[in-house]
Amino acid sequence: MDVRLPGLSGIEAAREIRKRSDIPVLFLSAFDAEELVKQAVAEGGLGYLVKPVRINQLLTSIETALARAADIKAMRSTEDGLRIALRGDRNIGIATGLVMERYHVTANAAFEALRQRARSERRKLSEVAAEIVDAAERSNLPGL
Repeated sequence: MDVRLPGLSGIEAAREIRKRSDIPVLFLSAFDAEELVKQAVAEGGLGYLVKPVRINQLLTSIETALARAADIKAMRSTEDGLRIALRGDRNIGIATGLVMERYHVTANAAFEALRQRARSERRKLSEVAAEIVDAAERSNLPGL
């Protein structure tokens, strides 16, 4: 994409593309002002080539941008998985505390009760914990 387009700058177009999709953007322009390059990169540009460009430079830059886009997508997926896992761990901790308070048991006993419930229902511990936390939040009462 060029940084200068009729009606909308390439940088603005890249911003919109990034908001709506995972399509990688590579800039190709006759303009090489440092500020333009910084803006292009800040809006998700995975490369910036200055015209005139030889075909081998263009192909190499496209391959690099596609590889970098795949890396970014994988990192986002990992980040999402970690966020879900952390949320689940948080819910497990809260649910354990709720069981401890409600039944006046130790942390180990409360955790074991949650784990046994999850096993008996053939569900993930994080699902059972989230259900308990949600119920406690809805009831706005301490304990289960």
